[in-house]
Amino acid sequence: MVLAKITDHGLLTDQTVRDRDIDGGFCCSPSEQAGKTYSEELSSGTLIPFKNIVWVERALNESMEITYVEQQDSHFKVRTIVADVTGSQRSNEPGSKCSVSQLMALAYANSEPKKSVIVFVNPHSGKGKAIHLYKHYVKPVLSAARYHVELVKTEYSGHATEYMKYVDIDKYDGVICASGDGIPHEVLNGIYSREDRVKAFQKLFIAQTPCGSGNAMALSCLGTLKPGLATLEIIKGHTVRSDLMLVCSKSSSPRISFLSQTYGIIAEADIGTEWMRFIGKIRFDIGVLINILRRKQFPCRVAVKRITSDKKELSEHYKSQYQQHGVTKPLDEDALKPKYFDGQLFDDDRLPAGWEWLDDNVTQNLSIFYTGKLPYIAKDVDFFPAALPNDGAIDLVLFDGRAQVWRSAHSLLQLDKGLHVWHDHVDHLKVESLKLVPMLEKGRTSYISVDGENFPVETIQVEVLPGVMKTVMNDGRYTDSGFLAHIG
Repeated sequence: MVLAKITDHGLLTDQTVRDRDIDGGFCCSPSEQAGKTYSEELSSGTLIPFKNIVWVERALNESMEITYVEQQDSHFKVRTIVADVTGSQRSNEPGSKCSVSQLMALAYANSEPKKSVIVFVNPHSGKGKAIHLYKHYVKPVLSAARYHVELVKTEYSGHATEYMKYVDIDKYDGVICASGDGIPHEVLNGIYSREDRVKAFQKLFIAQTPCGSGNAMALSCLGTLKPGLATLEIIKGHTVRSDLMLVCSKSSSPRISFLSQTYGIIAEADIGTEWMRFIGKIRFDIGVLINILRRKQFPCRVAVKRITSDKKELSEHYKSQYQQHGVTKPLDEDALKPKYFDGQLFDDDRLPAGWEWLDDNVTQNLSIFYTGKLPYIAKDVDFFPAALPNDGAIDLVLFDGRAQVWRSAHSLLQLDKGLHVWHDHVDHLKVESLKLVPMLEKGRTSYISVDGENFPVETIQVEVLPGVMKTVMNDGRYTDSGFLAHIG
């Protein structure tokens, strides 16, 4: 047993702690925590940050058994110590014994402990490594935090959608997707198909531990691509209500989208290179490069209900909305229905009040059409740097295909810092809703991608659904995209 006391930042022990490892430790990069280390060696002992403490229970003689996450070299371990814990200036009686409930309250200042969750694992995600990643990096942290886990290994495309349509949601607090971006898409559409979908969206949080090739939700919301660290962030992060998007067309039922819709070079590089999946992520880069060199264009018409008209307004919108505390309006059935979709007038040039067609000179020569709600769509791809969780807006980015090859290439090389949106041939708008009308010449084939999934090439209408998804974010915000620093 060791002696420990409460400080402003965590639990200070009287020695370097090496009492007991819990099987199944996990590893992450120490740089993932935004410059903060998980244990800080002090002259008077070792500090265990409150965020790292995942469980506390009573041991013998008023001591406590404390389970926490510790960094050791480049690895993180789930460990347990037995400690005699006293209070400090934080408590009413400095030097008095700290209770289990007091320490748990400090450890879970922004969240609640011991939740019940459904965990979906896609065995085919991440080149077939998802089960290994879950077993060795995700499960140990959930177990240490005393989470009740209902593990579901998906067996076919759409399995998670079918499961979420009929599961008893009263048994669970949330859904964790140990996968790529495909399973969150399925989960959200399963919930949307429920008769009690309002209750389900209000009750269940949806989060991702990155175990696939595309991990946009984990990267944008939790700031990491490490499954173990992402799990800790889910356990300890802030619950946030985030916007979703609703994609409507004449040929299919409305579909929920949490990530993006794309048409043009990006869709061709994503969906059109599926046959090259065996070479890994480089297939996407190859697909983009080939189409840029060919100066390939994808004519279309685009109508929008604007929120911003230019990049100055975009910057002002971001500054004002960044300081907001999020959605407080209660969710109801009307919030889940499309406001502007009319199937009878869908192919008509007439638009709802407040809408407008974008400049045909741009859209008839478009190379990239991309809309989204998350800043990062992949590692080092900060495609929507002005995206905000709950600003009631969809980010729309358009690339003019008439730009010289070197200009297009230069802008795409700045995706890692989100600086591409400041180029003259790139438009970045905030819209409430939009309509995309592909206008490919007869016989030409192409793709539309919704959250990375293939979608029929036809007219689509997309609307924002404000504050529908309950999710978890590190510090209650998206991962820093650099946009605020750029606009000052």
